[in-house]
Amino acid sequence: MPANPGGRLPTVAWAGHGDPGYLLRPSPDSELFFAGLADGRFVLRFCTSCSRPRYPHAPVCPYCGRDGHEWRPAPTDGTVLSWARCHLEFVPEFAPLLPYVVLDVQMTAGVRIIARLAPGEPEPAAGMPVRLAAERWPGGRAVPIFVSAGEARQEAP
Repeated sequence: MPANPGGRLPTVAWAGHGDPGYLLRPSPDSELFFAGLADGRFVLRFCTSCSRPRYPHAPVCPYCGRDGHEWRPAPTDGTVLSWARCHLEFVPEFAPLLPYVVLDVQMTAGVRIIARLAPGEPEPAAGMPVRLAAERWPGGRAVPIFVSAGEARQEAP
């Protein structure tokens, strides 16, 4: 059974410096996705014609071309397809996190999501089971981050 369909997401506290919120500018197509994360929920836009999920967010379904959609809770589990370790500071807020790991994950919901692996998690590997969590940034924003599938997390302050 897929993990946590419609349940509360584990939450990871921001371990970087300052508030990187200026980097996140949700579009009208992604606002509800990020609002869901901030509320501790993983929701995806599903096509009302073919029932497939859309991610990244788009105004029309990439599979059938229709524009009807509904937002629904989605399972939070996935499998690592690939990963990279970042050693370069692209923005100063991420400097304390160096080096950090970025994962390419195939979600059981049928979409691929690219996001960081939470600090302190096991060394990544292709095939590793992970779960989506919400990383809380200062200012109230939340972004996707992954934790190992066996890891139970507490709500961040």
